[in-house]
Amino acid sequence: MPEQVNSTPVAPPPPGRKPIHKAITSRFTALKRTLVIELWVNTILSSRFISWRPRRAFLRLWGMKIGDGTVIHPGCRFGSPNMTVGSNCKLVRVEYDGDAPVSIGSESLIGADVRFTTRTHELGNSARRRSYVDIDKPITVGSGVWIPQRSLLMPGVSVADGCVIAPGAIVTASTEPNGLYGGVPARRIRDLGE
Repeated sequence: MPEQVNSTPVAPPPPGRKPIHKAITSRFTALKRTLVIELWVNTILSSRFISWRPRRAFLRLWGMKIGDGTVIHPGCRFGSPNMTVGSNCKLVRVEYDGDAPVSIGSESLIGADVRFTTRTHELGNSARRRSYVDIDKPITVGSGVWIPQRSLLMPGVSVADGCVIAPGAIVTASTEPNGLYGGVPARRIRDLGE
C-alpha cells in the first residue's frame, strides 16, 4: 500500500501580501535594477574615463533613444532609460529621476546640474501632507532650448522651442516659444527673436 501524503491545504497569504517566493523574486529584481543603474550607468558610464561615444552607445543599448551627434558628458545620472534625446544635443551632469518619460528636442543644450524631476505626490490631510500616492508626469523640452546650470524642471512641464532658462530657475509651469525664463518660480522675462 502506498504511503499516505499529508494533503493539508496551504493557506493563501493575507490580502495585500505577496507569497514569500514572489516577494523574494521582486526584491531580487529590484536589486538587479539598482546594480545596473547605480553601478554600470551612474558610476562606470558616467566616469571621466569613458569617452562620450562609447557612453552614448552603451546608453542606447540600455534603451535610451539618443540622436546622432548628441554628446553626453561625464557625471550624468539616469534613473531609467525612459529618456529620448534629439540629435546634436549636449547634456552636462544632468540628473533624471527616471519615474516618467523625458523628451529633449534637437539642438538643445542642457547645462551642469540641471535636474529633471518627474515624480510628485498627492496632497494629504493635515496629519500627513505628503500622501502615499505617487504621481508621475512626463517632461518635454523642445528643440533649440538652452537650460544652463542648476535649473530644476518640475513634473509635467514643457519647455517650448527656442527658450532659454536662466541659471538657478525652477520651472513649475510650461513655457511659450522663444522666451527667456528665470526666477523661482520661473516666469517670462523677455521675448527672444526667432
